[in-house]
Amino acid sequence: MEKKNPITAISDRVCWVEKQITWIAFIVMLGLLVIQVACRYCFHFPLAWSEELVRFIYVAVSYTGAIVAVRENEHICINIIPIILKKILKDRRREERVLKVLDLAADGICAVFWIFISYGVLGYIAEVKEKAMLSTANEWPMWIVFVPVLMSGILIIFHYIMNGIETAMSFKKDGEAKGGEVL
Repeated sequence: MEKKNPITAISDRVCWVEKQITWIAFIVMLGLLVIQVACRYCFHFPLAWSEELVRFIYVAVSYTGAIVAVRENEHICINIIPIILKKILKDRRREERVLKVLDLAADGICAVFWIFISYGVLGYIAEVKEKAMLSTANEWPMWIVFVPVLMSGILIIFHYIMNGIETAMSFKKDGEAKGGEVL
């Protein structure tokens, strides 16, 4: 078994925690939905608080799922560039290096995008907190509802940076294994 580099080990460990949080939140959400349906249709007594809580948990689960997808490179993507590169570049090694450079650029662009998104969410949280907005059914401070979105944005940035570092480290590893030429 090959030993993982520290960057991969840290990122994988953080991702494992994120997966556990996602599953726990999903199970809580599912349980609340079952309770809500039972109360509404069996006892004719709908629970307004559970419906609102399920909505908030759903948003949190969606964003924590996005974090895991970033770490595992499982987001939907269009893979036309590798097909084009295969036809243009006949050398397999050069094709792999160009794809790694493009992956590194994509990770950087996505990290910058999520920095802007997270900054915007942070500003929105501050605005909502300042206005003392409350949720409808549970009357919770609405800024708390947006914290999982901000936390997810920060963790998405973390994973894009870690993925980029791993890609950059693979350049060095490939260069050492193949006689020093990195690009």
